Amino acid sequence: MYVIGITGGAGSGKSEAVRFMVSEYGAFFISTDEIARGLMEPYGGCYRAVLSLFGKESVDEKGEFRRAYIAERIFKSDYERLALNAVIHPEVKYETARVLSRLRADPEHAPEFVIIESALLIEEHYDTICDEIWYIYASEDTRYRRLRDIRGWTDPRIRGIFQAQKKDEEFRAFSDAVFDNDGSFDVCKSGIRERVKEIRQKI
Repeated sequence: MYVIGITGGAGSGKSEAVRFMVSEYGAFFISTDEIARGLMEPYGGCYRAVLSLFGKESVDEKGEFRRAYIAERIFKSDYERLALNAVIHPEVKYETARVLSRLRADPEHAPEFVIIESALLIEEHYDTICDEIWYIYASEDTRYRRLRDIRGWTDPRIRGIFQAQKKDEEFRAFSDAVFDNDGSFDVCKSGIRERVKEIRQKI
């Protein structure tokens, strides 16, 4: 079982790379976003801490977090964004490690590849639980267009996300492999296929 962490800036195409690995190679996908959502559900492991951070106005009548409200808060406040990350992401990494342990406990049925996607692989030191880290690259101009035209994000939101995330040189310095997704995804797919061949030769 070979564990690959996939990272990159918003709009770079991380999810596209994940879908390709799942469809082409039957990779098992661990979504850190889904784990984080579960931790923030009522009775989730981080619910009380997040509620303490954002207050009663952050939940609806069912006690569930108003995610748009929290997103607006952390967009405006670096302190609250970092505080939320400090609460959520260590627990996300812990839960991710537990999933990996369960998969390794049954080697006969373990997948050949496990993919972990997160924008915070660098900050949370996922290299300690991954065999290698992949960086999906796209220029800021390309990512800006994708986020604006496909996701419908506003200019201030995009600029705020770009400012908060690591720069290209930081992603490259941390990663074992870089895949160009600035244009056609076919180029990225070709690079991934070549890397998979290399991995299979060494394991």
